Amino acid sequence: MANIEYKKMQTVLGDNWHVVVEGSLLFYPCGEDLDEVKVFVETHKEAVINKRYSSENYGLAYHICGYNGDAQQRLVDEWAKRGVRIF
Repeated sequence: MANIEYKKMQTVLGDNWHVVVEGSLLFYPCGEDLDEVKVFVETHKEAVINKRYSSENYGLAYHICGYNGDAQQRLVDEWAKRGVRIF
């Protein structure tokens, strides 16, 4: 299984926790509440790992929902309510 860690850093979105998969920092998902970011990662671990190793420039919501744009937006909106930003 992939090694997943968390790093807090200042970006244009603020001072947020980001996911580090096998030493590579992912911009998304991120959030101010580490516990919520961890819940997101545990819920969507396979997609987070797939995003890390993908050479495609698709957002994380695509890796979870596929081509369904409405489902992607619902996912983004639901996690935004919890303070986790995804794309």
